[in-house]
Amino acid sequence: MAGTAVDQCMNIIRDIDRTLEEARKYLMSKDDCIVSRTYLRTRVQQLQDSLPQAVQTASEYVRNIQAIQQQNNQDCSALLRDAQQKAQQTVFDAEQQASDTTARAERSANETLTKAQNEAKATVEAARGEAERILANARRQADMMVDQEEIVRRARVEASELQESTQEELNQLRQNTFDYLDNVMEQVDRHLSSTINNLRLERTELNNHRG
Repeated sequence: MAGTAVDQCMNIIRDIDRTLEEARKYLMSKDDCIVSRTYLRTRVQQLQDSLPQAVQTASEYVRNIQAIQQQNNQDCSALLRDAQQKAQQTVFDAEQQASDTTARAERSANETLTKAQNEAKATVEAARGEAERILANARRQADMMVDQEEIVRRARVEASELQESTQEELNQLRQNTFDYLDNVMEQVDRHLSSTINNLRLERTELNNHRG
């Protein structure tokens, strides 16, 4: 029944307008017409009686709309605060995860590099010791057979070949060591690149949700 008073007022106004439109014209006048004074007074009185209730109903409509708007504003503010808090927590978690991943990758890379360096150093020292032992043994054998020229010559040739072979092994070992270290660093680099790319994707997705 909230709109009854307003509807009554509108009906009265439309009825008066229709009555004036349909009223018989007065003599030769273009705008003047003959309308029942009693009828118009009755309708005007009805309009006056209905207006206070109509105004009150309209005021209630306005208050209700304002209350709904205020509640909507409060709900939007609460949703915005929750979204901001969730976004901040998501960014914090992503940064923490990236920091932890980077720290673990750096520790792993340092441990791998140290292990490779130690293994390479031990291998080189072992090869050098073996070469020195073989060379010393060849020298001793050559000294013992100093009077046998051919044997001495062969021993020197073998010692030279052994030295060259040992040097080639050392060069190959050094190259293998560098290749191993480069492979380890490449794996660490890919892992860090993947982690950074994942973080960028998460930040991009977060910014898209923010918009």
